[in-house]
Amino acid sequence: MSLLEPEVLARARHRLYGLLGRLLVEGPRPEALALARAVPTLAAVLPPPDAGPDVLDDLAAAHYAATTEVSPVASAVLGEDGLIGGPVADAIRAAYLAGGFHPSRTDVAIDHVGLQLAYLAHLCDAEAQAHADGALDAVERLTALQQGFLDDPLARWLPAWVVASGDAGGPVWRTVAELSLELVASHRSASRRSASRRSASRRSASRRSASRRSAPAPDAAPATTAGPGLDLDDPDVDLRSIATLIVRPARSGWLLSRTALARVCAAAGVTSGLGERGRVLAGALESAAALGQLQPLVEALMQELEAWQAQLERLGTQLLLPTEPWLARARQTHALLTTVRDAVIQVR
Repeated sequence: MSLLEPEVLARARHRLYGLLGRLLVEGPRPEALALARAVPTLAAVLPPPDAGPDVLDDLAAAHYAATTEVSPVASAVLGEDGLIGGPVADAIRAAYLAGGFHPSRTDVAIDHVGLQLAYLAHLCDAEAQAHADGALDAVERLTALQQGFLDDPLARWLPAWVVASGDAGGPVWRTVAELSLELVASHRSASRRSASRRSASRRSASRRSASRRSAPAPDAAPATTAGPGLDLDDPDVDLRSIATLIVRPARSGWLLSRTALARVCAAAGVTSGLGERGRVLAGALESAAALGQLQPLVEALMQELEAWQAQLERLGTQLLLPTEPWLARARQTHALLTTVRDAVIQVR
């Protein structure tokens, strides 16, 4: 339980959400880095203020890797087709409008992680002002908006993105991503506790109805699909079908980064190639099959998936986040890969 006054806590969240969102969207701009050095967790991994241009160039390159190896956009992670836009982006845009948030950046996707954190910064700033004005109805409305957005979409997709992006962005951007997740998780837990207390304190039918609207939402699955759903006995299902499934997180329960994919290919002695991840993985699977290396490649995929599952499960346990839907999908994908591996062994 926080010992800070609600107004002070809301202002602190406003500042930290704003900083983290700015870093994730803009990268290592001097103004943002100066603010970040005031945060001990970030100061511990950031280069000193007098770092040379080469160091800052490396930091910018690491930011690019962290935000391009795996998409920092919710719809690309939660959407069934793995593409940017669609219903997920529309729902986030509607949430922004409900909270009176109009992003100034139009050069990034509306559901970019940095803009989502900026939206929470906006809500926390408005909440702090409502506390200062004694506007309790406004406070309740704003905290309900925060809670709803923390539950959906952020808690649904941010843990997966943090694990995957941390694989590519180096210590600085891994720390930025992890701190963002920790802030979301602590804010979400506090919000759900507050909502439960409000619900328990209300007695009248009308007040009970209002409390149900602001009560914690149930943890949701990452998307609406029913899992991998590939029938390996279907003659139309081939190695490319498996690759397509794996690189669509909402179906596979796995956000596979380019770095992780390169590790898989290297472990099996297969060239990883260039291009989008689905094409690279499909090419690697087909090359491995032609070279008689499909079994080691599939086993390398399984090992990488197991490491992903372990990291995601740890985050879910430590931060009380709803990672089980992802883990359930990942277990189905692991079972699919096991079937493929066993089939290869039997053919031999």
